[in-house]
Amino acid sequence: MASAAVVNNIIEVEEEEIVRPVANFSPSLWGDRFHSFSIDNQVAQKYAQEIEALKEETKSMLLATGRKLAETLDLIDVIERLGIAYHFEKQIDDILEQIYNENSNFEADPLLRSGNHCDGSDS
Repeated sequence: MASAAVVNNIIEVEEEEIVRPVANFSPSLWGDRFHSFSIDNQVAQKYAQEIEALKEETKSMLLATGRKLAETLDLIDVIERLGIAYHFEKQIDDILEQIYNENSNFEADPLLRSGNHCDGSDS
């Protein structure tokens, strides 16, 4: 902590040296194995293709017709909980808007409120 002294109307601040304890951790079990991680371009491309295929499959599941309302809302809930909803924002917003317009008695549903689709005063 710093201490201050007033000499001839001038404030002098003396900084005390802060001594912190040194942590002597043992070397990592993993060594430097992950410091030099690199992925092969072919493997990265394969992963990217698989991801795109899975995104298309999920998109088609979202846009499939003939599903019950509860199943559609459950699917949207799962997508949001998985953290991948940002890939399907427009589709999810369109589906929730359509559900809201067709079923105005579902104003209590938290998924519908999350998109500000209801007129309720939940602020």
